Amino acid sequence: WQYADNGTVAGISGAVDSFERPVFGGFAPTPVWSNGGSLVLGAGGTIIGADIRADGGTDQALGGTLVMLDPRLSQNSTNTSFNAVSAEMIEKAGFSTFEALGSITSIGDVDLKLDRAFILASRPVIDIGTLNTQAGRDALAPVISSAGVMQIEAPYIRFDSGVQSVSTPLLGDPHKNTAIFKADTIDISGAVVFDRSIDDVQLIASGDLRLTGVQPYQHVFATGDQTVANSLIGGLAVNGDLAITAGQVYPTTGSTFTITSSASDGRITFARASDDTPSAPYSAGGDLTVQAAEIV
Repeated sequence: WQYADNGTVAGISGAVDSFERPVFGGFAPTPVWSNGGSLVLGAGGTIIGADIRADGGTDQALGGTLVMLDPRLSQNSTNTSFNAVSAEMIEKAGFSTFEALGSITSIGDVDLKLDRAFILASRPVIDIGTLNTQAGRDALAPVISSAGVMQIEAPYIRFDSGVQSVSTPLLGDPHKNTAIFKADTIDISGAVVFDRSIDDVQLIASGDLRLTGVQPYQHVFATGDQTVANSLIGGLAVNGDLAITAGQVYPTTGSTFTITSSASDGRITFARASDDTPSAPYSAGGDLTVQAAEIV
């Protein structure tokens, strides 16, 4: 894991310069720039208090990417515990993309806005042998929890799992918190769980919300057992209410996908993002099942 002392300066900003490049009849100055770099905390760490500079080289460039294992997201940079990271720090540093590995939770209410993307992906597989147990496979499903109202907004949001399903969605302690994700496009791939700390999940996409199945773990991680029949399966599991607002919601080609609420009074609601009729997606042979006490 990584630790940055208070005041540590980490410069991963993009660069900008002008070069003389050949044009018809001679040379002309041509501006050249790069995006911000990447800061990867693949084993977690503490970076609140550090002076991180991840802006793009110019206004046209993208900011950098922050990758972090099991981040605990707060609004302000007052919590310096392990894996704590603040929306204030991410935005001030100029990061355009935030990628969480394994899980994400909030410390109180959080409102994070990103210029490019938010991604939650499975944690890295350290020992392939752990995949032989159900608990080991369950640990690869990305989990979202919260201790307040956690809102993340970006042009693109992706929840990316390496497993098809989990043995139970009943994770975490029951609370009444909220998770809101807003984007132009949202992708959900494989098995993803919003744990019992969240009883209100809102997924809002002005465009498509796409549901994609993944191959069996034996194929994804090449465990050697290739006799397992191939399939594309995924699922979104919540433990309370789920409200989906999008231009359209659909499983991608050949995917079998399930959206479920385990709550006895769980409600799953679908709403259109606008009155416009979107173009039909290039998707065929998909299967979507929705299970809840109430579906609207």
